[in-house]
Amino acid sequence: MKRNLLNLLALLLLINTMNAQTSKKCATMKAYERAIAKDPSIIEKEKALELATKNRLNNKTRATVYTIPVVIHIIHNGEAIGSGTNISDAQALSQLDILNEDFRLMNADSLLPSHPFWGVTADCEIEFCLAQQDEFGNATTGITRNDGMQTSWEMQDIDDIIKPATIWDRHKYLNIWSINMGGSDSSTLGYATFPSSTTDTTDGVVIRPQAFGDIGTAGTGGFTINDLGRTATHEVGHWLNLNHIWGDSTCGDDFVTDTEIAEDNNFGCPSFPHNANSACGSGSNGEMYMNYMDYVDDACMNMFTEGQRDRMQSALTIDRASLLVSNGCDAPTAVSSIKIINDLKLFPNPSNSLVHISSNSNDITSIEIYTITGVRVFDNFTINKSNKRNIVIDVNNLPSGNYVLKIKSNQKVSTQKISILK
Repeated sequence: MKRNLLNLLALLLLINTMNAQTSKKCATMKAYERAIAKDPSIIEKEKALELATKNRLNNKTRATVYTIPVVIHIIHNGEAIGSGTNISDAQALSQLDILNEDFRLMNADSLLPSHPFWGVTADCEIEFCLAQQDEFGNATTGITRNDGMQTSWEMQDIDDIIKPATIWDRHKYLNIWSINMGGSDSSTLGYATFPSSTTDTTDGVVIRPQAFGDIGTAGTGGFTINDLGRTATHEVGHWLNLNHIWGDSTCGDDFVTDTEIAEDNNFGCPSFPHNANSACGSGSNGEMYMNYMDYVDDACMNMFTEGQRDRMQSALTIDRASLLVSNGCDAPTAVSSIKIINDLKLFPNPSNSLVHISSNSNDITSIEIYTITGVRVFDNFTINKSNKRNIVIDVNNLPSGNYVLKIKSNQKVSTQKISILK
């Protein structure tokens, strides 16, 4: 009887460990590899960014606090607000609070001053504000809701369909999506785009609702160890050019000097010191498993280092510098009375030559066409026609396939899917 009980306890411990490892999965490197496959020039862009980062770090000056405007896109399946994938405003706001606490070293679970790693623990001097005005100067709550009309999404469809249809100007906002991931990505907690591998239609951070914030659905559905909002902290770190502390290879380099070298990722909640004096060269204090850029449980990660802070600030002054002059956090000076283009018509669809776009109530001021992989293949930023409510565009030069049209009125935007058949 005692042996059976011990065997059962051992089995439960093994299952819990397996769940922790399979659920604590960041797919940023998967997204990065997909991006390189589409655009190999990213490798050269990354090298240029690394060089610029090193130059900036060698000549860095301390700055005031950086503030990043944020828009949170909630992709749901038609549920009432606050249930299922349609998370509440309060849950969305709890995630923003967590980001501010973690990046400003105001988290209640920070290391104690007596801890050996306290000396390099950093206030990153980066804050996040929920947008008060949208791309067109209209007042906003900074939270959008869109019915995706399905229960879950794989990364490829998120990047090819959801993001292009919902993204706000990446040069002005950090776009964060709450979206349920499924299929081959059913264990993925979230992923982000590095500064060197982003596009205008894919940039931002994706988090599943079960790991979004620390209330509501956070921690449900088997994701109990991911209930404190640290997935977003981790992914925003990637978005600001941080790598995993093990450099995504055995004894790899994360390009930060004050994070202890690590053999591999860590799961669960290791005891300190962990893997001290390893073959990779960790010191007597072991690996920095409590760093936000490792894979441990939410309750066991609690710090960025000074080197990571400097690297993130460098990203904000190089590739993401436009965010620092964004007015997204400012209250709008006037509220627009123009309505969303609800009466937009697009025909024929599919098309093989000409596409007619019309609206009875809104002037159409610009049109862009993107492939489903996010490449812009057509743009008419300024439409100079006497009748701006009936536009005809020629798609003869585009190959057969599915595309996304981004159509703007003076102060509103609409996206439409179209197929081209030859």
